[in-house]
Amino acid sequence: MQRSETCPTPNWSQSVENAEWLNAQQHVTKTEWSAVLGEKNDGDFVLPQKLKIPKFSSPESGKIDEETNRYVEMVCTKLRNIKPLLLKAHRTQNNLSKEQRKSFSKLAKSREERQILICRSHKDGKIAILYYNDYDAIMTREL
Repeated sequence: MQRSETCPTPNWSQSVENAEWLNAQQHVTKTEWSAVLGEKNDGDFVLPQKLKIPKFSSPESGKIDEETNRYVEMVCTKLRNIKPLLLKAHRTQNNLSKEQRKSFSKLAKSREERQILICRSHKDGKIAILYYNDYDAIMTREL
């Protein structure tokens, strides 16, 4: 019996989850029927069309051998727990160094405490960092 490895999709949405469950159901159904019908060769087993109904075409549980039952349970368990593993594995990495992250957090803290103001410059659109008192003086003078 040939068992394929699954490759999860990084972008996990409800439609992807439904498609993965449908693929798993089809794989499980094919595995169970190939075990019952004795077709344990290299994956050449073709499931008859009338057995392809996903939820209603499972063979009797007494006819399935223990190895196949364990394999089916393992596939279903892996798929049930795959979303948190997938999200953890594909978490975005921070591209800043440790010193840059510290500097950035200091800037954010100073901005929250209203010590500095971060804005765009008037003519070229670049970022300007001003002390809040200087900004108040400029605004008072301009208005």
